[in-house]
Amino acid sequence: MLRRAILAAFAAALLGAAPAHASAPGGVTVRRCDTTAQSVVFEGRISAIHRSRRMQMRFTLQARTPDDPAWRKVAAAGFGTWIAAPRGYARYLYDKTVESLLAPASYRAVVDFRWRAASGHLLRSSRASSGTCRQPDPRPDLTVEQVRIDPAAAAGRRRYVATIANTGRGAAAAFEVDFARDGALLGTIGLDGLGAGRRRTVFLTGPACAPGEEIAAVADARAAVDESDEDDDVTSVLC
Repeated sequence: MLRRAILAAFAAALLGAAPAHASAPGGVTVRRCDTTAQSVVFEGRISAIHRSRRMQMRFTLQARTPDDPAWRKVAAAGFGTWIAAPRGYARYLYDKTVESLLAPASYRAVVDFRWRAASGHLLRSSRASSGTCRQPDPRPDLTVEQVRIDPAAAAGRRRYVATIANTGRGAAAAFEVDFARDGALLGTIGLDGLGAGRRRTVFLTGPACAPGEEIAAVADARAAVDESDEDDDVTSVLC
């Protein structure tokens, strides 16, 4: 479930003299989805219809996460209240900016529209949903891309080699890589960190393995790094 959060929201209104017979009198789009700043800008638009004298729109922010794929309402400042277009305009645009978005999650705006006559009588109402702004997980993701067994200079020894990659979006702080033979620890290599999109090759020289024994490398063996995926930290090969 998406954690409850106070999201910073900002609004800006734009007025335009569009024809009153616009084919889609109410709609909403994603103007900008910024995955670096973790923000989104929604634009709602409403156009006058026949006999309408008052136009209003109301934004609702919704989100869903990988753990909860159903769209859920999210509390955000400035959402959930009716916004009235100034009188005399045939078209009204209104921007909503939301910052400090949580991730990983997807966001959309659902906008309710209504048109009233000069008497206050409700002429029409409708609802529209925007496209999705996906905010990917900003954390690092360490994975063991490859494990191999190379000859060593000394007799009865082998060189155990592993390539460690960070396939996530954030940099990983210092962590350790364990090498194991059939579950028994062969040794540990420490790394001072790994940037997003980077990879490092590490090796350990130890006693030669026997045919059929499993050699495994475990990235972040002490769980020092908060990763977006903890299930891809181990890779193994048979001797």
